Amino acid sequence: MALFLIGAVTMRAAGCVVNDLWDRRLDQ
Repeated sequence: MALFLIGAVTMRAAGCVVNDLWDRRLDQ
């Protein structure tokens, strides 16, 4: 259960970072 929570948080954080970088690419 703890591992699942850690994985979910990690994936969410990674998704936010990727989304932020993608938005910056589109803005250029």
